[in-house]
Amino acid sequence: MARQIFGDASTLLGKKNEQEWFDTLAGIAYHHGFEYTLFSIFPHEGLGFGHAYVRNNYPSDWIRFYMKQRLYFVEPMVEQITAQSLPIIWGESSPTSTLERKLFDGASMVGARSGLVFPIHGPRREAGMLSLASSEDFTARTKRDLSLRLPALTLLRDVAIESAQEHIAGHLEIVVPKLTKREKECLKWMASGKSTWEMSQILSCSEATINFHMMNIRSKFGVFSRVAVVFKAARIGLLDTA
Repeated sequence: MARQIFGDASTLLGKKNEQEWFDTLAGIAYHHGFEYTLFSIFPHEGLGFGHAYVRNNYPSDWIRFYMKQRLYFVEPMVEQITAQSLPIIWGESSPTSTLERKLFDGASMVGARSGLVFPIHGPRREAGMLSLASSEDFTARTKRDLSLRLPALTLLRDVAIESAQEHIAGHLEIVVPKLTKREKECLKWMASGKSTWEMSQILSCSEATINFHMMNIRSKFGVFSRVAVVFKAARIGLLDTA
């Protein structure tokens, strides 16, 4: 089975079109008994939930409900995903809170009653998951079947991560502010605690020019102070490359 799954998964590597890539991933999952697929990554630990790279084939009504109710804050797998790398089988335990019950009831209504979640921990501090859901109720037979698939589907997760890098990079270009070379220089020296006058001397330009660049940087970050710029830049990893 592992050889078959890897052979199927390898087709992801040639998919340059993002939608075609995800359709292929979801198709492989469906072939192995999972009606719903969700691939989600936080490209950097400082990016908030709204900036995560997410692709899924859940019904749009469920996604809107999930987001409106902010159920991602009570998602029972979230804490486990960040703390471990081993796959998680879900559907066997009962919810422990009203919000968890709402989460599971909503998922069940769209046909997601059991499944597997594969944590993702990347070399550049990426974190996320590949979640595969089935319409089958959780039973001893279901657990045995899911357990047998773990090694093969782990390969699918690994190939999915590798093949998604170009798509994730494109997503980052949208959610992370794009700075010019001079703006990156100003950001670096500002983070080092340099004043406007000191930056003008280092970069051989006027203080008015520095203030102009700083105004543009604040605008791109959507904040009103230099402290907020530095804080946000550090959170999303821009200071690592500035």
